[in-house]
Amino acid sequence: MKLGLYLGFAATGVGVALPGSLLPLLLRRWSLGDARGGLLLFCFFIATTAGALASRGRMGHSLARGALLTAVGAISLALATVGWGFAAIAVYGFGLGMAMTSTSLLVSRRFAAHRRVEMMRLNLLWAAGACACPWLALGGQALHRGSHSARPVNLLFGLAAFFALFAVWAVLVSRDARADAFPSALLSSESTRPGRWPLLKVPLALLILVFCATGIENATGGWLAAYAQRLGETADITIGAATAFWAGLLTSRLVYSLRISERVAERIVLPASAALAAAGLTMLVGWPGSASNVMAAAMVGFGVGPIYPLLLAIVLRQHETPGIFVVAGFGASALPLATGALSGWIHSLSAALCVPLAVAAMMIVLSLHLNTRRAPVSSTT
Repeated sequence: MKLGLYLGFAATGVGVALPGSLLPLLLRRWSLGDARGGLLLFCFFIATTAGALASRGRMGHSLARGALLTAVGAISLALATVGWGFAAIAVYGFGLGMAMTSTSLLVSRRFAAHRRVEMMRLNLLWAAGACACPWLALGGQALHRGSHSARPVNLLFGLAAFFALFAVWAVLVSRDARADAFPSALLSSESTRPGRWPLLKVPLALLILVFCATGIENATGGWLAAYAQRLGETADITIGAATAFWAGLLTSRLVYSLRISERVAERIVLPASAALAAAGLTMLVGWPGSASNVMAAAMVGFGVGPIYPLLLAIVLRQHETPGIFVVAGFGASALPLATGALSGWIHSLSAALCVPLAVAAMMIVLSLHLNTRRAPVSSTT
C-alpha cells in the first residue's frame, strides 16, 4: 500500500504545479490580467483548502473521493472556456486537496515512529512530480502564441485517467483499514466544543509559519513561469526557471528525507531555510536575467522545500488533525492572490514578488523564536 500512496502523492505534485505552469498560456488564452490570474490561482488553492476540510471518516475512502473529483476537474479544465474555467479549476483543486490530506494522514498514522522522515519522503515524491510538471505541460510550446496547443490538454486527460484508476485502487486496498478513520478537523462534535479544537493548542507562531511556508511556495511556483515569460525569456528559459524551482525543492526534501537529518535541530533548519528562500527571492526581484532567474528559482525552491513538511511533522506529533492542512491551504491561496492583485495594481509582477519576499523575511524572525520541543501525540479520534 505504501508504494501506491507514494505514487499517488507524486501525481498530486504534478497536479498542483500544473496551474502555475499553464498560467502564461491561460492568461493569453482567456485574455486575463494579472489580477484575474491571481484570482484563478486563489480559486484553485482555496479549493484545495476546502478539500482538506472535507477529508474525514475512513481515509482510504476519502482518498478515493478526492482522486475521483480530481479526475473530473482535470477533464473539465481541459475543455473549459473562460466562463467555466474558474469553476473547473475549483473542482480540480478540491479533489487534489482531499487526496493530499487523506494521504498525509494515512502515512502519518501508519508510520508514526518515524513521522518526520516519512513526511519529508512523502513531500519529496510530491516535489518530484511537481519538478516534472513544467516540462510535461510546456515542453516544445511557443508561449508567445495565442493558441492553446494539444500537449497541456493531453496532460490533463492523462491525469484524469490516472486519478480515476487511483480512486479504484484506494477503495480496494482500504476495505479492512478501519483504524485509519479520522473525524473532520472542524466539524466533529469533539473539535467544535469550546477549548476542544486541536488547533487552539498549537502555538500561534507555528500556525503562522505553516501559513507562510505554503504561501511562499505557491506564490513563487504559481507566478514564476509567467514572470520569466513576461521578461521576454524563451520557452526553454521559462520552463527551466519553473523546473529549477521545483528541482531545488525536490533536492532539499531529498536531503532532509534521510534519517541522519533527524540529528539536525529544527531550530537550525527552519531559519536557515527561510533565509535561503529570502535570498533567492531577493535575487529574483533585484537581478532579473536568464541565468540569474534559474539560479534564484533553485535557491527559493531549496530553501522553502523542507519547511512545510518539517512544520507538518511538528504539529502532527502533537495533534493528528486535518485542521493544519486548512491553515496551510489558506496560506497557499492568499499569497498567490495578493501577488497577482498587487501586480495588477502597480503593473509590475517583479515588484509584486516582494510579497513572498516580505513573508520569507518574517519567517526568519518567527522561526528563530519558535519552541519546537517534543510533546506527546494526542489523536483527534
